[in-house]
Amino acid sequence: MGADSEFLNEHQQRRLLVTCKHIDSLLSDMEATLNAAASRSPFPKYIADVPPSLRGLVEDHITRMRTQLVRVLKGQQMETPKPAIPASRSLYTA
Repeated sequence: MGADSEFLNEHQQRRLLVTCKHIDSLLSDMEATLNAAASRSPFPKYIADVPPSLRGLVEDHITRMRTQLVRVLKGQQMETPKPAIPASRSLYTA
């Protein structure tokens, strides 16, 4: 694979995937914050001060960023990993 190769090598692909997963994790944290602020928990951590119109805008931007992450991976002929942990197992162990 030459320096002017169109696609990344294995190590570069792994680094790109790790970086994309990290960005997605940050986006998930943002979603969790929005959801926690709207929760009916008797012990809330966040003040629900994001108006619905802004919440929708933030959610739209998160969706667009995730779409771009997938587009970048596909541009390198990489697939997004499939989920491996059943939600029921996560709930059970929590």
